[in-house]
Amino acid sequence: MNITLNGTHGTTYYHAENILENGFVVPKSGEGKAGFGLYFWFYVNQNSHAIKLSRRWWVFAKSKGLYENSLDCSLKIFDVEIDISENNILDFVENFEIYENFLNSYPDGDPEKEYGAKLDLFITILEKKIGSSFELVKVNLSVPKLRNVAFANSYPALILKAQKQVKIKKVMAEKDLI
Repeated sequence: MNITLNGTHGTTYYHAENILENGFVVPKSGEGKAGFGLYFWFYVNQNSHAIKLSRRWWVFAKSKGLYENSLDCSLKIFDVEIDISENNILDFVENFEIYENFLNSYPDGDPEKEYGAKLDLFITILEKKIGSSFELVKVNLSVPKLRNVAFANSYPALILKAQKQVKIKKVMAEKDLI
């Protein structure tokens, strides 16, 4: 059965121009916080918190020099929909058994920067074992330097691992968020 997932993606103006021209392109490799892929902050009905998370991630990335400063690094946030078969989703948020298997395979104590590579390896091994691949992974991610968070500093995110059509519902600039 196909479902529609909602998410937001914060980036720079110069990346946004490329996305508007070519669509979202899933990187073939690279290391993200939870492995390679294209990241979105997940939401069900209301996008206000996901927008704040996208903005916070953009602030963090900008402070770390992850953007090309000679280009326009002002904020753009995409509000999107991803249509996908439920069978193509690996869900670490709602399927605690799969999350527990990952934790048992890669116990706590390793540096956080190694988490993404370990998650990618875990997914690759799982895909080989079941003879199928996942197009999207749902995980909880922390947001750097976000304070005063009730319960924990992690939020559901979607990581698109395979090229799929991503429907852009709205594009917002910094001035739209005030």
